Amino acid sequence: MDKQVALHLELKVNDGQLETIKSVMAEMVESAEKEEGTLGYEWFISEDESMVHVFERYLDSDAAAVHGANVMPLLPKMISAVQVVKATAFGEPSDEYRQRMASMGAEWFGTLGGFVR
Repeated sequence: MDKQVALHLELKVNDGQLETIKSVMAEMVESAEKEEGTLGYEWFISEDESMVHVFERYLDSDAAAVHGANVMPLLPKMISAVQVVKATAFGEPSDEYRQRMASMGAEWFGTLGGFVR
């Protein structure tokens, strides 16, 4: 069975924090590009620049954990710049990764079917 996991974050931009978000995001993207198990890492912003959506896809739970460890030093700055509106996780994670994401309020959706190229 496929062990890929994905995460979708919906973030509200705090007033006056867009430049902080852009700066920290650039560092996070640079880190993610070097991670072998990070399959996708995309950030999108609404037209009025008030909301950001982040889509992440990993080879497996271990790869997601590696990314989490790599960006951990940047999280305090990002967390001060946004409000997490919703965190949604997808796939078949390890128990440890599922618990870690649940502690952050993520809702899980298990795999029903389909494919990724």
